[in-house]
Amino acid sequence: MNNLNTQIRFFLIVLTTLLLSACSNTGIYHDVFMRGQIVEKTDQKIVVCVGSKHGASIDQELNVIRFNPKLSTIEGEDPYKMERVGRVRIKEIINEHFASVELVSGEVKVNDMVELKK
Repeated sequence: MNNLNTQIRFFLIVLTTLLLSACSNTGIYHDVFMRGQIVEKTDQKIVVCVGSKHGASIDQELNVIRFNPKLSTIEGEDPYKMERVGRVRIKEIINEHFASVELVSGEVKVNDMVELKK
């Protein structure tokens, strides 16, 4: 009986692992978790560190977010203010880690965060 319980536990662990890894390739995963950063900005191009490995695709729009330090904080409060500063659209997947984007609205800077538009 003890051996049967061990086998059932092992099966449940394997099944759970498989289910969780399958979820990582769904749209739900990318809607919630796809985030990156602007790594290059010139007059000719903007590059983000979100690529095919992260589920990026042509014409996806990403919100651009900037974190600014708060001048005064209450103890235990988040010391940064999150501000949405623009939107970009993926125009080319460079590789599994990077994509080229175009500015849709607002203004962006290197080190701004990007996340899938919700």
